[in-house]
Amino acid sequence: MMKKSFQNLHRYLGLLLSVMFVVWFLSGFVMMFHSFPRPLKSEYLKLNQPIGHFDSLPLGGSTTALSLETRLERLYLRRVDGEGKEQLLAYPSWQPISGFSEAECRQLALARCPEGVDSVQKLTQFDMWIPWERYAEYFPIYKYRMGDDAQTELYVSSVTGEIVQESTHVKRLAAWFGAIPHWVYIKQLRLNAGLWKNTVIVLSALGSLMCLAGIILGLHYFIRMRRRKSTGFNPYKKFWMKWHYALGLFFGLITFTYVFSGMMSLCSVPQFVAPGSGRRPMVKSKDKEKVCLPLESFSRPVDSVVAHFPDAIKIEWTIIGSEPFYRVTQDDGSVVMAQGDSSKTVRKLFFEPSEVEKIFAKEIGRHPHQIVLQGDYDNYYRPNSKGDKVLPVYRIDIDNPQHTAIYVDPATAGKVGEFTSNSRVHRWVYQFLHAFDTPWLLSHPTIRLFLELFLMVGGTLLSVTALGLTWKRILGK
Repeated sequence: MMKKSFQNLHRYLGLLLSVMFVVWFLSGFVMMFHSFPRPLKSEYLKLNQPIGHFDSLPLGGSTTALSLETRLERLYLRRVDGEGKEQLLAYPSWQPISGFSEAECRQLALARCPEGVDSVQKLTQFDMWIPWERYAEYFPIYKYRMGDDAQTELYVSSVTGEIVQESTHVKRLAAWFGAIPHWVYIKQLRLNAGLWKNTVIVLSALGSLMCLAGIILGLHYFIRMRRRKSTGFNPYKKFWMKWHYALGLFFGLITFTYVFSGMMSLCSVPQFVAPGSGRRPMVKSKDKEKVCLPLESFSRPVDSVVAHFPDAIKIEWTIIGSEPFYRVTQDDGSVVMAQGDSSKTVRKLFFEPSEVEKIFAKEIGRHPHQIVLQGDYDNYYRPNSKGDKVLPVYRIDIDNPQHTAIYVDPATAGKVGEFTSNSRVHRWVYQFLHAFDTPWLLSHPTIRLFLELFLMVGGTLLSVTALGLTWKRILGK
């Protein structure tokens, strides 16, 4: 009776999901080399000119966030008041502006792609290449189709004056065969984040159950044949069933781990399994406590900071611990810290462990802890796709119930990573099972590529045999 239940579960879920599995695996091959198009923010920084000379700044009133930055050759002061209202003031008048004109947005597009603009479209709603709710705050957006050979499309926000999306013909074509079917990026579905998330979770959960039932059945038949001392290991003679059984024995488990880890990309690990904060929420919270900047603490004038860092394209006022600092972004994308207290040296080269301990005192609490300087990546703090995450880092190991580890950039005292028991488990059941991204494999990309290709080919062939069985079932053969 139990075996019959597993057979029915595997068979009918296979009828429902076999096409989806083939699509997931085939699109997965494309995803290994091309993901969904995304803006290249580090490249856009290079388009902006250094801040240079300016007159006195209007710094009065309660302010929770403040930055001086350039867009191409023009200087702006971005300020957020105590009520969370953002204001953009343009130099030299320092008068508030409500947005950026089409001519200004076009200028930015041409700076990025000087071959010229073929066409422009003013968007007031989402399209296929910006299917996320977070883009709502950027509308209206000007979509520029550029005249270069790559057929670049640039999306420039008239609200922020920034390029918020970029794609080329190759990236769009790859997305149609890769990210869009793999992530079920149907625009109308993706705009409803909750519905999209639940749809993918349900499909993946059903796929996981189907794989588990198939693994159990395969092992049952294999063990039964061994006990009967059969000369073969395959109880089936017909082509599709014979190959589905054989491939299932070898690749059934990896197929299960792929679909299960795909589901876990959108799920949180239950707290009873491991305590602590888990995966990041899909929508960032805007309810953070607003704390006014003590601008009177910045005794060092910002123009002296600009003089010291002539390549600065953005300067942010910030409080680290209880000390005032200017966070300086230079035209090559690097970030340095300048001390806002004029009684100290201008540049802060790095933060000492004792300073880091004070800065993160709230997170540490009264728990035992240790701070170590880590010079290599580990299983949790791993390089990104470009391999350029900061090293070395301080790692703060906190002996709290969640076993929290915080990774801190010594040059900026900024948090660059954080893991708890919960997020560590999530890392293994999602990223590792889906991408095999251990430090050793990441440092041996050829081995990792061949491993992924081998397993993906096996999963694809297994899914194709399932599709063959589905087709036979539909035809009544």
